[in-house]
Amino acid sequence: MNQLTLFDDGPQLARASDPVTSKIAAKEFDQRRDKVKQAFLTALADLGGGPCTAREVAERAREMGLHAEVESVRKRAAELDKAGLITFDELRRCGFTGKLAEGWRLLK
Repeated sequence: MNQLTLFDDGPQLARASDPVTSKIAAKEFDQRRDKVKQAFLTALADLGGGPCTAREVAERAREMGLHAEVESVRKRAAELDKAGLITFDELRRCGFTGKLAEGWRLLK
């Protein structure tokens, strides 16, 4: 069996042999994920374009009313980096967790 991915921009989330409901759910997930990625980018821009940790960006997105789920927004950093929209800038201490984390900077 070939496991499909939920979190990459890789293969489609539904197989040709999957039921129609699975295909609809996969399409809806893609649309939600795109909205969450945009929330990350908007919040990072609002924070001056970085460097900011993914958690700082996600908390700002929540404060701005862009997306209520901080973890959903935070997890989009790697996808946005892979897409060339943000980049690693520096290691920095997160203002929310106090832990050393990657600081992200907006590219476009």
